[in-house]
Amino acid sequence: MWRRIVISTLLAILSSGVVLASVTVQASVSQTRIYDNQDLEYTISISGDVNNYPEIDLDNMKDWDVLSSGTTRNYTWINGQSNQSVDITYRLTPRSSGTLTIPSQTIEIDGKRHVTKSLQVQVLKSSQPQPQARATPPQGQRGSASADNVGKDDLFLEASVDKDTVYVNEQITLTIKFFRDVQPLQTPDYSEPTWTGFWKEDLPPQRTYAQRVNGQNYHVNEIKKALFPTAAGTHTIGSATIAVVVSERSRQDPFSVFNNFNSLFGRSKTVTLHSDPISVVAIPLPEKSQPKNFSGAVGHFTISSKVDKTKVEVNEPITLTLKINGTGNVKSIVPPDLPDLPDFRSYEASDNEKTERVNFELGGSRSIEHVLIPKRAGNYTLPGVQFSFFDPKSKSYQTVSTKPVAVEVTPASERFTSSLQNLQTNQLDLTAKDIRYLKSDIGELHGKRSDPLPTKPLAFLLYLVPVVGYLVVVQQQRRREKLASDLGLRRLKRARKMAEKRLSEAKQHLQGGEAEKFYAETHKSLIEYFADRFNLPAHGLTEEKIREFADGRPDGNLIDRMVNLLKQCDFGRFAPGGSEAEIMGKLWEDSRELIVEMEKQR
Repeated sequence: MWRRIVISTLLAILSSGVVLASVTVQASVSQTRIYDNQDLEYTISISGDVNNYPEIDLDNMKDWDVLSSGTTRNYTWINGQSNQSVDITYRLTPRSSGTLTIPSQTIEIDGKRHVTKSLQVQVLKSSQPQPQARATPPQGQRGSASADNVGKDDLFLEASVDKDTVYVNEQITLTIKFFRDVQPLQTPDYSEPTWTGFWKEDLPPQRTYAQRVNGQNYHVNEIKKALFPTAAGTHTIGSATIAVVVSERSRQDPFSVFNNFNSLFGRSKTVTLHSDPISVVAIPLPEKSQPKNFSGAVGHFTISSKVDKTKVEVNEPITLTLKINGTGNVKSIVPPDLPDLPDFRSYEASDNEKTERVNFELGGSRSIEHVLIPKRAGNYTLPGVQFSFFDPKSKSYQTVSTKPVAVEVTPASERFTSSLQNLQTNQLDLTAKDIRYLKSDIGELHGKRSDPLPTKPLAFLLYLVPVVGYLVVVQQQRRREKLASDLGLRRLKRARKMAEKRLSEAKQHLQGGEAEKFYAETHKSLIEYFADRFNLPAHGLTEEKIREFADGRPDGNLIDRMVNLLKQCDFGRFAPGGSEAEIMGKLWEDSRELIVEMEKQR
């Protein structure tokens, strides 16, 4: 009897705890600052007794396109009190730029009105124009449907560029979008376009968002690439291809969590989509007013310099660092030459690059270190180093220069003279201590005849040592000066060393299973070895140009092998199924063997 009373009382207390739990409603956004080509998540959180809540009407969203992306429920039990919460998330896409308002929402639960706070979001204009969503996707950019219930507007692939006429080595931004409103059964198989005639750089990250086209909601995957035409003329960006496995049974909500479950009961089929090829016109750089020191850089850059010390002794090295910063393809920059420095010996010590991607625009910096060794004492001024580039925005050549640097060179310290003085002092001391008493009996004297020292063969060899040493030092000095003045010879000497270094980095990517980085590093090692080997600019080297250079040469068969290896690199990066470890290992061995054989042809 008492047990029943206690249990009934506990149940009443627990029930009252649930009923009396207060209800709160809050609104939040995932970001408060976005670009006009981005989207954000808008979440309405309801906590408390939320067994029943009304549908939320977002018709007051005047500045936003709204797509629902799902509902999440949470249950908690703390200190005998039950609590529930519901998160309703929407994905919002701005219709314009500026400071946009997400208005407050009024929600009525159990006869009580709850009002959320309005939220402010700053929407910035993107620096590059974005392709407009098309009301009806063009036929050339749609994939043909593989089943009657998967329409041609349910899946399509779109490729576009921000500009179709540029100067040589000016950036083009290629945007590839995959639109779908059906759920794929597995990860789509994507093949990139061909890039013949272009230098390519990735522009991460890959974006995923929702977009409304012609009243239909799509889930969009977007990737961007930076392309730089390497020669004047009309170039074609090939078709991108994507193969998608979809269910034939019924259309599915791209935001539904039950798609994989539903797809088990229907047949599947592969839909293959292609984007249209895109033609780009590359205008040659103007020859008029082209500076003599122009080496092909296109973009906008600055140059600065610094030295590690401004007061040194004769033969004490100074490190001069040149740094080029700006927007453009920094990897294709040819380091500027130093002005004539007759009172210094100069050597290039290092050359490092750092790429940056700001708002899908490629840029970065290039740092070049030179070692300068003064020959004579005096006060010197290192003249400014000039760097010229073509600015496509102003359509003109620009030349920037570093500031002159004053350097004081003092005579070498007299270390050797001091050592000689110490040696003479020691000799005098030893002479003073060498006084001995006279012996009264010197014993029996034995005469020993020996040849004079200069007539001995060993002495003659000793005389030759300083002469030979001097000749070796002179020869080494001439060799260093020749390397410092002859850029082609210096590149030839370091070609194999640099190639082996890059192939070593490629092998690390191979061992780490990073296929794309492996192929990219192997491709780079072959291209830059070829450029160093034959003193050619690395930027702009294509397979066609390499074949033209090899035409009629005795080592043409080796260069044909190099072109074949470069094609394998491109195939491995852009074609599916080309990233097996065995294939990559053989490519690495073939590349290394080719470089060794080309070195034998010197």
